[in-house]
Amino acid sequence: MGRRQPAGLGPRHAAHVAEPRVHQRRPAQDTVALSFTDAAGTASASTTVTVNNLPAVSITDAGSVSEGSTAWFGLALSSPSSCGVTVYYRTEDGTARSPGNYSGTASGSAVIPAESTMWGFAVQTVDDGIDEPNETFSVQLTGACGATVGAASTAGATILNIDVASAGISGPSWANEGQPATFALSLADYVPQDPAGSWEVDWGDGSQPASDTGTPPASVSHAFTGSGGPDDAVIFSFTDAAGNTPATACG
Repeated sequence: MGRRQPAGLGPRHAAHVAEPRVHQRRPAQDTVALSFTDAAGTASASTTVTVNNLPAVSITDAGSVSEGSTAWFGLALSSPSSCGVTVYYRTEDGTARSPGNYSGTASGSAVIPAESTMWGFAVQTVDDGIDEPNETFSVQLTGACGATVGAASTAGATILNIDVASAGISGPSWANEGQPATFALSLADYVPQDPAGSWEVDWGDGSQPASDTGTPPASVSHAFTGSGGPDDAVIFSFTDAAGNTPATACG
C-alpha cells in the first residue's frame, strides 16, 4: 500500500526559506535550506541548494610612465580565494599604437595567488625616438577563472614622451650685403603637437630673428646688413610643446 498523502497538503501549504549566515569573509559556498510544511503541521519536506560564491576582480590604472619603461596595472579581488584566480585581459590602442608604442596583446592573462587579494601585471612601453605628444592606451578585462569580472573592468595608462627633435640648417657661406640669402630648415624625429612648439632663426647680424609657432617652414630668407653675414653663425632653434630646446643647428 502506498503512503497516503496527509490531509491538507496542497495549495494551503506554507514555504519557509532559511537565510544564509553572514560572514566577515565570504565563504566559498553558501547552503540555502528550503522547507515546506502543510497548514496543519502534519507533513513537511525540505531540500538544500548550494550556491558558489565567487569574488569579483577589478583593475586599476597604471598612471603615467615614461616611454621605454613598464606600465603596471593593479588587480584586486573583493575577497580572498582558497585557490588561484586566473584573470584574462586584452590591450586596446588609444593614441598609442601597438607594437610601435607599447607591447599589446589580444589574449593576456595573470594569476592572483591563493589567499591574495592584490596582484598586478606589466605592459612594456617602447621608446620610439620621436618627439611627439604623450600617448594613451587601455586594458580591458575579458574574463576570469575562479572569479567574476567586477564593474571596474577597464584601466588606462599614459606614455610620457622623453624624446626631442633634431634640427638642421643649410645655406650659402656668403652673400652680398642687402641681397637675400635662403637657408633650408629641417626638423627630424618630430610629430606636430597641440599645443604647438616654436622655432627661431637668429641671423647673427643684430637684426630681428625670424620666429613663429608650429612646424618650421622648409626654408627662410634674409638680407644681411653690413654688420654681419653668412660667415657669422646663423642659428636655428626649435622648442617643443614640453619646453625642451635641444634642437639647435648653426649655418
